[in-house]
Amino acid sequence: MAKKVSRKEEEKLKKLSPAERKAIKKQKKRDAYQKEKAQRKEERYQSESKKFRKRHRKGAVVTGIVLAVVLLGGLFYWMNTGLFEEDSYKFFSYDKYVKVASTDKLTYKKSQLKVSDKDVEKQIQAKLKNAGEKKLTEAFIKKNTDNECKTKAEYEKHVREQLEKDKKNSVGSELLSKVSGDSKLKKTPKLQLKAAKKDVEQNYEQMASQYGMDVDSLIKAYGMDEKSYQAMVKNSAKESVKLHLVAHAIAKEEGIRLSSSDYDQRLKEFKESTGLSEKQFKKQAGSSYEDYAKENNFEEYFFQEKVGQFLVDKATAK
Repeated sequence: MAKKVSRKEEEKLKKLSPAERKAIKKQKKRDAYQKEKAQRKEERYQSESKKFRKRHRKGAVVTGIVLAVVLLGGLFYWMNTGLFEEDSYKFFSYDKYVKVASTDKLTYKKSQLKVSDKDVEKQIQAKLKNAGEKKLTEAFIKKNTDNECKTKAEYEKHVREQLEKDKKNSVGSELLSKVSGDSKLKKTPKLQLKAAKKDVEQNYEQMASQYGMDVDSLIKAYGMDEKSYQAMVKNSAKESVKLHLVAHAIAKEEGIRLSSSDYDQRLKEFKESTGLSEKQFKKQAGSSYEDYAKENNFEEYFFQEKVGQFLVDKATAK
């Protein structure tokens, strides 16, 4: 729609010459054309922008679908090849790797769980020696039981209960080893075998260091050459992996798990068993109780203890 001209502007136009009025009219047409051109350009830009956003959304959806298919396909492959499972024993399909022997007819001797007064006294003296103490005091008792015990009688009872638990764990370990020995290993997971071999080799390195020699000298002292040593490492590692698999398979079947409170309690008992303060332990071990437990995989050790305790409770005492 043309813009309405005011009376004042009409008066000004009348005073202009025909040529001037023609020039002004042309300029207004040019301005209107440029404005219309700019408007059409903006409309095209908005239209193209809308189309681009639509295509982009469509492309993002397609990309998301493709990515999901790839991830699911990879996960399916890992789970079927065992690669995913090997990251942790918790993910294993145990039937695929091991056939667990029956746990129904296990036995042990009652005497294996007995704790004598002599055993209690011997344990107390060992704790005192580790702590650099000469005699049992109330301060020592409180410090080593987190104030749970105050008198000698209470402490002796506490130590007896610890020893009874230790003996039960020992019997449980024997029973678990027996079940593992009777079980059949179908397939050995590669990553776990590699880790187990490394552990065996590190144990021999530490042993050699304690005797002040290198590993080659140690294995020669045991009457082995390099070939027989490597065979021994592999066999020991396979038996270790098999034991882990059997323990976790039993736990899965029986609903056994190591909770965080179980772990904390067991670590607390380990601290008490050493008779050492945090400072003393760190000086001897080179790390705190917590770090030492992580470095030496105490979580798996405590877990196997729970499985062993289950086997003791299930077994027949003779």
